[in-house]
Amino acid sequence: MFHLALETSTREGSFCLLDGDRPLESVRLDRRDSTTGRLIPAMADAANRHGLSWMELKLISVSTGPGSFTGLRVGVTVARTLAYATGCRVVGVPTHAVICRQAFLEISARNGDTSVRVASMIGAQRNEWFLEVREVSSGGQSVLAPSRVVGRDELRNAVQAGCVWCGPGLRLIPELEDSQALRQVCGEAFRDPRAAETGAVGWAASRQNQWTDPYRLVPDYGRPSAAEERLDNS
Repeated sequence: MFHLALETSTREGSFCLLDGDRPLESVRLDRRDSTTGRLIPAMADAANRHGLSWMELKLISVSTGPGSFTGLRVGVTVARTLAYATGCRVVGVPTHAVICRQAFLEISARNGDTSVRVASMIGAQRNEWFLEVREVSSGGQSVLAPSRVVGRDELRNAVQAGCVWCGPGLRLIPELEDSQALRQVCGEAFRDPRAAETGAVGWAASRQNQWTDPYRLVPDYGRPSAAEERLDNS
């Protein structure tokens, strides 16, 4: 089953072509490619390499945020457009869920843990972060502390013993990596959300009929934009 996964929540996103839950090809995008005008041709080239027609597309898994405002708009717009054109199903995937799955896969492979508590960090600009804590096992994920915006001091106070820390926001505050309160820090290669894992989370949701209405698919920015905040305060 032709399945497309889109991960554009960071400035350097990725997409993955899958057969069901089996990755066929993952393509990482640089900043220049993370626009609709460059993303779609790159996707078309990959589909051609595998002899896939877009009218065969059955499922799109797309990261919905929080993350880059521009990147999320691009990913959601492409997903909605393809869904309208092909009639395929769509699953919106929270970016924190992707990061937490990647952390679980690394830590369980490294230590054999069957359940991992993950603190997911995504940069929110303005010296702030989106922080969410989840419990992850092979059976799924549960949210222990929903995503919220925290500053540097609050982030230090939020450090919990027993948590694995992961996510692209971690590299923005390297002193946390040396904190004695941390149990483990996820490896650098696992911090940025990847389209293949977006596809894995979306596939699992689709098996439980947890679809997203394309007409209601919107990015979860996690906070108002600076322009919206200025308008609210005017």
